[in-house]
Amino acid sequence: IVSVFLGELPECFVLEQGLTAYPWHVDTKYYEVNVNLCALETKSLGSQEYANSVQAVVIYFDSENPCGLEEVNKWIPYVKEYEVDIQILLCVQCKEVNENVAQEWCLKEGYELIELEPKLDEEWESEQDFIETTGIKRVKQALEAHVWPNLTLKDRKEPTSMSALLHGGVCRSTAIDHGLMFLYLDDLLSDEHSDLGFSELFNQLMSMKERASSLPHDKRKEFAELVVRAYWQAIDGDEKELFE
Repeated sequence: IVSVFLGELPECFVLEQGLTAYPWHVDTKYYEVNVNLCALETKSLGSQEYANSVQAVVIYFDSENPCGLEEVNKWIPYVKEYEVDIQILLCVQCKEVNENVAQEWCLKEGYELIELEPKLDEEWESEQDFIETTGIKRVKQALEAHVWPNLTLKDRKEPTSMSALLHGGVCRSTAIDHGLMFLYLDDLLSDEHSDLGFSELFNQLMSMKERASSLPHDKRKEFAELVVRAYWQAIDGDEKELFE
Protein backbone atom coordinates (compact mmCIF):
# COMPACT_ATOMS: atom_id res chain seq x y z
CA ILE A 1 0.00 0.00 0.00
CA VAL A 2 2.85 2.39 0.82
CA SER A 3 4.43 1.75 -2.59
CA VAL A 4 1.08 2.38 -4.31
CA PHE A 5 0.67 5.59 -2.34
CA LEU A 6 4.16 6.96 -2.95
CA GLY A 7 4.71 5.49 -6.42
CA GLU A 8 7.79 3.65 -5.20
CA LEU A 9 8.90 2.11 -1.94
CA PRO A 10 11.38 4.39 -0.14
CA GLU A 11 14.05 3.10 2.18
CA CYS A 12 12.37 2.19 5.44
CA PHE A 13 13.63 2.15 9.00
CA VAL A 14 12.53 0.48 12.22
CA LEU A 15 10.84 3.10 14.38
CA GLU A 16 10.49 0.66 17.26
CA GLN A 17 10.00 -3.07 17.66
CA GLY A 18 7.28 -4.34 15.31
CA LEU A 19 6.91 -0.93 13.66
CA THR A 20 8.34 -0.12 10.23
CA ALA A 21 8.34 3.50 9.03
CA TYR A 22 8.52 4.94 5.50
CA PRO A 23 9.37 8.66 5.22
CA TRP A 24 7.02 10.86 3.18
CA HIS A 25 7.70 14.50 2.40
CA VAL A 26 4.42 16.36 1.97
CA ASP A 27 4.68 19.46 -0.21
CA THR A 28 1.41 21.36 -0.75
CA LYS A 29 0.47 24.86 -1.84
CA TYR A 30 0.44 26.02 1.78
CA TYR A 31 2.92 23.98 3.75
CA GLU A 32 5.64 21.31 3.85
CA VAL A 33 6.07 18.56 6.40
CA ASN A 34 7.94 15.30 6.88
CA VAL A 35 5.66 12.43 7.87
CA ASN A 36 6.32 8.78 8.65
CA LEU A 37 3.97 6.23 7.06
CA CYS A 38 4.08 3.44 9.62
CA ALA A 39 3.15 -0.22 9.22
CA LEU A 40 2.20 -2.15 12.35
CA GLU A 41 3.14 -5.82 12.17
CA THR A 42 1.18 -6.90 15.24
CA LYS A 43 -1.97 -5.73 16.99
CA SER A 44 -0.58 -3.28 19.50
CA LEU A 45 -0.53 0.42 20.32
CA GLY A 46 3.22 0.72 20.21
CA SER A 47 4.97 2.86 22.80
CA GLN A 48 3.20 5.76 24.51
CA GLU A 49 5.38 8.20 22.58
CA TYR A 50 4.39 6.61 19.27
CA ALA A 51 0.69 6.43 20.17
CA ASN A 52 0.67 10.13 21.02
CA SER A 53 2.23 10.99 17.66
CA VAL A 54 -0.26 9.14 15.43
CA GLN A 55 -2.33 11.53 13.30
CA ALA A 56 -4.19 9.20 10.91
CA VAL A 57 -5.19 5.56 10.57
CA VAL A 58 -5.50 3.70 7.26
CA ILE A 59 -6.66 0.07 7.46
CA TYR A 60 -6.44 -2.11 4.37
CA PHE A 61 -8.72 -5.14 4.16
CA ASP A 62 -9.22 -7.96 1.67
CA SER A 63 -12.68 -7.34 0.23
CA GLU A 64 -12.50 -10.63 -1.70
CA ASN A 65 -12.60 -12.42 1.63
CA PRO A 66 -16.18 -12.63 3.01
CA CYS A 67 -14.66 -12.37 6.49
CA GLY A 68 -12.54 -9.35 5.59
CA LEU A 69 -14.31 -6.95 7.96
CA GLU A 70 -14.07 -9.46 10.79
CA GLU A 71 -10.29 -9.18 10.52
CA VAL A 72 -10.56 -5.40 10.59
CA ASN A 73 -12.66 -5.57 13.76
CA LYS A 74 -9.76 -7.26 15.54
CA TRP A 75 -7.67 -4.11 15.04
CA ILE A 76 -10.32 -1.60 16.13
CA PRO A 77 -9.77 -1.88 19.94
CA TYR A 78 -6.15 -0.85 19.37
CA VAL A 79 -6.45 1.91 16.76
CA LYS A 80 -9.39 3.50 18.60
CA GLU A 81 -6.95 4.49 21.32
CA TYR A 82 -5.16 6.81 18.89
CA GLU A 83 -8.24 9.09 18.70
CA VAL A 84 -7.29 10.53 15.30
CA ASP A 85 -9.26 12.79 12.94
CA ILE A 86 -8.50 10.81 9.78
CA GLN A 87 -9.71 7.20 9.63
CA ILE A 88 -9.75 5.40 6.28
CA LEU A 89 -10.87 1.88 5.38
CA LEU A 90 -9.11 0.84 2.20
CA CYS A 91 -9.63 -2.02 -0.25
CA VAL A 92 -9.06 -2.74 -3.93
CA GLN A 93 -12.75 -3.06 -4.78
CA CYS A 94 -15.78 -4.20 -2.80
CA LYS A 95 -16.57 -7.71 -4.04
CA GLU A 96 -17.33 -10.51 -1.60
CA VAL A 97 -17.83 -7.86 1.06
CA ASN A 98 -20.80 -5.87 -0.22
CA GLU A 99 -20.18 -2.13 -0.57
CA ASN A 100 -23.31 -1.31 1.43
CA VAL A 101 -22.08 -3.53 4.27
CA ALA A 102 -18.69 -1.82 4.20
CA GLN A 103 -20.31 1.64 4.15
CA GLU A 104 -22.51 0.73 7.13
CA TRP A 105 -19.41 -0.44 9.01
CA CYS A 106 -17.64 2.83 8.18
CA LEU A 107 -20.62 4.89 9.32
CA LYS A 108 -20.68 3.05 12.63
CA GLU A 109 -16.92 3.30 13.26
CA GLY A 110 -16.34 6.77 11.79
CA TYR A 111 -14.23 5.70 8.80
CA GLU A 112 -14.21 6.74 5.15
CA LEU A 113 -14.40 3.86 2.66
CA ILE A 114 -12.01 4.22 -0.27
CA GLU A 115 -11.66 1.69 -3.09
CA LEU A 116 -8.37 1.71 -4.99
CA GLU A 117 -10.10 0.48 -8.14
CA PRO A 118 -13.79 1.46 -7.84
CA LYS A 119 -16.28 0.26 -10.42
CA LEU A 120 -16.78 2.95 -13.03
CA ASP A 121 -20.09 3.64 -14.73
CA GLU A 122 -19.13 5.87 -17.65
CA GLU A 123 -22.74 6.57 -18.59
CA TRP A 124 -23.58 7.61 -15.03
CA GLU A 125 -20.43 9.74 -14.73
CA SER A 126 -21.20 11.54 -17.98
CA GLU A 127 -24.50 12.73 -16.47
CA GLN A 128 -22.92 14.09 -13.28
CA ASP A 129 -21.95 17.71 -12.72
CA PHE A 130 -19.34 16.71 -10.16
CA ILE A 131 -17.00 13.72 -10.24
CA GLU A 132 -15.50 12.91 -6.86
CA THR A 133 -11.85 12.06 -6.34
CA THR A 134 -11.40 8.32 -5.77
CA GLY A 135 -8.70 5.73 -5.19
CA ILE A 136 -5.24 6.52 -3.92
CA LYS A 137 -5.67 10.16 -4.97
CA ARG A 138 -8.46 10.50 -2.41
CA VAL A 139 -6.25 8.99 0.31
CA LYS A 140 -3.53 11.50 -0.51
CA GLN A 141 -6.06 14.33 -0.62
CA ALA A 142 -7.37 13.46 2.84
CA LEU A 143 -3.88 13.30 4.35
CA GLU A 144 -2.74 16.54 2.72
CA ALA A 145 -5.81 18.35 4.06
CA HIS A 146 -4.79 17.47 7.62
CA VAL A 147 -3.12 20.07 9.83
CA TRP A 148 0.07 18.22 10.81
CA PRO A 149 1.52 19.48 14.11
CA ASN A 150 5.08 19.74 12.75
CA LEU A 151 4.27 21.46 9.44
CA THR A 152 6.16 24.47 8.11
CA LEU A 153 4.04 27.12 6.42
CA LYS A 154 5.17 28.50 3.10
CA ASP A 155 5.57 32.25 2.67
CA ARG A 156 2.59 33.88 0.95
CA LYS A 157 2.91 37.37 -0.49
CA GLU A 158 -0.79 38.06 -0.89
CA PRO A 159 -2.85 39.07 2.18
CA THR A 160 -4.68 36.17 3.84
CA SER A 161 -6.58 35.40 7.01
CA MET A 162 -3.39 33.72 8.15
CA SER A 163 -1.47 37.01 8.40
CA ALA A 164 -4.26 38.57 10.43
CA LEU A 165 -4.38 35.61 12.79
CA LEU A 166 -0.61 35.44 13.23
CA HIS A 167 -0.57 39.08 14.34
CA GLY A 168 -3.55 38.70 16.65
CA GLY A 169 -3.69 37.79 20.31
CA VAL A 170 -3.42 34.02 19.94
CA CYS A 171 -0.52 31.62 20.21
CA ARG A 172 1.31 30.78 17.00
CA SER A 173 0.30 27.09 16.93
CA THR A 174 -3.37 28.02 17.25
CA ALA A 175 -3.00 30.70 14.59
CA ILE A 176 -1.43 28.22 12.18
CA ASP A 177 -4.24 25.77 12.80
CA HIS A 178 -6.97 28.38 12.33
CA GLY A 179 -5.19 30.10 9.47
CA LEU A 180 -4.85 26.88 7.52
CA MET A 181 -8.58 26.27 7.86
CA PHE A 182 -9.33 29.60 6.23
CA LEU A 183 -6.75 28.98 3.53
CA TYR A 184 -8.30 25.58 2.78
CA LEU A 185 -11.76 27.12 2.63
CA ASP A 186 -10.54 29.85 0.29
CA ASP A 187 -9.00 27.15 -1.86
CA LEU A 188 -12.20 25.08 -1.89
CA LEU A 189 -14.09 28.15 -3.11
CA SER A 190 -11.62 28.82 -5.92
CA ASP A 191 -12.25 27.98 -9.59
CA GLU A 192 -9.67 25.20 -9.30
CA HIS A 193 -12.06 23.22 -7.08
CA SER A 194 -15.36 24.27 -8.63
CA ASP A 195 -16.02 20.64 -9.66
CA LEU A 196 -15.68 19.29 -6.11
CA GLY A 197 -18.44 16.78 -5.32
CA PHE A 198 -20.88 17.41 -2.44
CA SER A 199 -19.91 14.42 -0.29
CA GLU A 200 -16.23 15.08 -0.94
CA LEU A 201 -16.71 18.67 0.19
CA PHE A 202 -18.57 17.40 3.26
CA ASN A 203 -15.62 15.16 4.17
CA GLN A 204 -13.22 18.09 3.78
CA LEU A 205 -15.29 20.39 5.99
CA MET A 206 -15.98 17.75 8.64
CA SER A 207 -12.23 17.34 9.11
CA MET A 208 -12.14 21.02 10.20
CA LYS A 209 -15.20 20.87 12.49
CA GLU A 210 -13.47 20.38 15.86
CA ARG A 211 -10.84 23.01 15.16
CA ALA A 212 -13.49 25.51 14.06
CA SER A 213 -15.15 25.22 17.48
CA SER A 214 -12.06 26.79 19.08
CA LEU A 215 -12.18 29.91 16.89
CA PRO A 216 -12.99 33.30 18.42
CA HIS A 217 -16.65 34.32 17.96
CA ASP A 218 -16.06 36.68 15.02
CA LYS A 219 -13.82 34.18 13.24
CA ARG A 220 -16.31 31.38 13.87
CA LYS A 221 -18.98 33.48 12.16
CA GLU A 222 -16.65 34.14 9.22
CA PHE A 223 -15.89 30.44 9.00
CA ALA A 224 -19.62 29.57 8.98
CA GLU A 225 -20.26 32.05 6.15
CA LEU A 226 -17.50 30.46 4.07
CA VAL A 227 -18.91 26.98 4.75
CA VAL A 228 -22.35 28.11 3.53
CA ARG A 229 -20.76 29.54 0.39
CA ALA A 230 -18.87 26.29 -0.21
CA TYR A 231 -22.03 24.18 0.05
CA TRP A 232 -23.98 26.63 -2.12
CA GLN A 233 -21.27 26.42 -4.75
CA ALA A 234 -21.26 22.60 -4.55
CA ILE A 235 -24.95 22.49 -5.55
CA ASP A 236 -24.28 24.96 -8.36
CA GLY A 237 -26.19 27.78 -6.66
CA ASP A 238 -26.10 31.35 -7.94
CA GLU A 239 -23.99 33.41 -5.53
CA LYS A 240 -26.20 36.46 -6.11
CA GLU A 241 -29.19 34.51 -4.74
CA LEU A 242 -27.18 33.59 -1.66
CA PHE A 243 -26.84 37.20 -0.56
CA GLU A 244 -30.35 38.39 -1.47
